[in-house]
Order: sequence, then structure tokens, then C-alpha cells
Amino acid sequence: MRLLLRNLVFLSIASYYSFAQTPWVYKYIVNGGDINSCQFINKDIGYAVGYSGAVGYGIIIKTENGGSNWVSQNTDKMIDFRSISVIDENTAFIVGSDPFSAGTKIFKTNDGGKNWVQSAFYYAKGFEKIIFLNKTLGYAVGNDLSVGARIIRTSDGGLTWSFCDPGAGDMLLSLCNSPDGVIFAVGTKGWIIKSTDFGDTWISQNSGTEESLESVFFVNKETGFISLNNFGYKECFYLKTTDGGTTWVRTATGTNVWIRCFYFLDENIGFAVGDSDVHEGAIIKTIDGGQTWKKLESGNCGYLNTVNFIDKDYGFIAGEHGLILKTITGGE
Repeated sequence: MRLLLRNLVFLSIASYYSFAQTPWVYKYIVNGGDINSCQFINKDIGYAVGYSGAVGYGIIIKTENGGSNWVSQNTDKMIDFRSISVIDENTAFIVGSDPFSAGTKIFKTNDGGKNWVQSAFYYAKGFEKIIFLNKTLGYAVGNDLSVGARIIRTSDGGLTWSFCDPGAGDMLLSLCNSPDGVIFAVGTKGWIIKSTDFGDTWISQNSGTEESLESVFFVNKETGFISLNNFGYKECFYLKTTDGGTTWVRTATGTNVWIRCFYFLDENIGFAVGDSDVHEGAIIKTIDGGQTWKKLESGNCGYLNTVNFIDKDYGFIAGEHGLILKTITGGE
């Protein structure tokens, strides 16, 4: 009965469209579920993952036609999927926690999502982000309540995982790699660490704040952006560096948007999504490297978790209530 209910929820909602007077096309994928992460490898092929509390199952969906249709994959896994890293048309990794037990699991597909095989299990919840630099080298970041922050690494495509020592700090919430292979991780109490040797050693950086750092994005090894937990603020801020993290500048967006996720196409053009003090699906855009931000109309009342753009016009945003937004005009 539970399996039937889960299938009905996914199948009935997946065909629903709503077109609003905005530059975005709307698609609700699943009732009672949230999309936590999405990634596209081109204009046609993309994945999104999350969790549906309504039926207690993880969400793994894939499109091969630019989001016009989404196909549910392996939704019988009772995992709150937090992050996906897509390497190519066939290979991807996802990480998530089992809401009913103290455990984090990593899954891998080698066949475009037809099958997802467990790659790792760790006896602690709280792993929030996974990234892969190539088919073999990948990282996941999270927290173990008994020992603190954790970074795990694989160098054989997920066959084995080992721990990296992030050094002394609080909790780690996210990580990213620059196109040059430099890795950055961020967390609570303004904690920033950086590795230039693929995770063997980590160097702590001075953020200049004790605020929680929610997400990080680097355009290259010098220019990066970090979101702050500004939930409920009338004016929100972020951190920016242009020297690889040696110095970070706390900068106002000029908006009330609490940023959950950044995506930059280059040093100038970038998008950020999240929530606001009036609980709206918030989207902001910059074309001058964050000196100024323009608030875009989303037409959505739920928070937004993730953003991914293929080029300056073609992009996807997803979040609460299983909502996925698509634009082919740069959101304007």
C-alpha cells in the first residue's frame, strides 16, 4: 500500500505544469517533497534529488529533454538525498541520510541512473555535500556528533573512501572545487578551510565573521563567494574573495534574500537563490561580479535550494514543494 501511494504521488504530480507571467516555466515534481540539489551536464540532461516527507522516500529524478519531462529513479530508497555530483551522461554520485537511522549513504550510477549502487555507508547523519573533480576523485563533507566535522575522499571512483583531517573547527556544511582543482569547505562559526593538494592538508582561512557559512562557489582559484545564514534579515550579506581566500570581504546584496546557493558563469555573471524575510522564492542576479544585485521575479512562495545554469540564458532552479523552475532568458 505504501509503495502504491508513493508511486501515485510521483506519477500524478510529475505531469502537472503551471505557466506564470514570469520568465520562468514551472514544474511541480512531487507532492510534499523538497528538491535539495540539481545539476545539468547540458541543455537536455539533468538530475535532481531530494526527499518526500509525505511518503518517506528519497527523490531521484532525471530529464533527457531539458526538463519537459522528469522520470523518477529508485524512489524506494528511504534516504533524504542532500546533494548530487554528475560527472557525465552515465556517471553520477549522490549523498544523503536515512531519516530513520543514524547513517549516511552514498550511491553511484554508471548507467545514467537506471541503477544506483551503494558506494559507502557511514554511521553518522549530517553529510550535506558531495563533489567529484573527475570520475575517480571525489569528496563528501558533513558532521559526526561524536567527533565533529568530517571530510571523506575517494580516489578510485567510490570503491573505497577514507577520512581527511580538516583540522580544528566546528561544523562543516558545504564544499566546492575551483576549475583549477583547489578545494574549499565552509561551516559554522565562520569556518573556512582550503586544500591545494587534493585534500591531504587543509589550511584555515580568516572569514572575519562568526556567522554560519551556508554554501561556497569558486569561479576560479582566486574568485569565490560564500553565503551567510542571514535568515529573517531585512538586508542580507555574503563574503567574496579575489585572492584565493587570503582576504574575504563582507558585502551587502542590497536585498532581503537569504542565499542558500550560488552559481556563477564567470567572474561577472552570477545567480543566487534562497528565501527572504517574507518567505518567498527568492532569486537575485549580478552582471558585475556582485557589486550590484537585481531581484528577479520568481512567482513562488516557497524557499529555493539549488541553482544551475548552462549558459547566461539557460538555467534551472529548484526547492520547496518539489518545484523546478526553468528559464531560457537568463531569468529576465
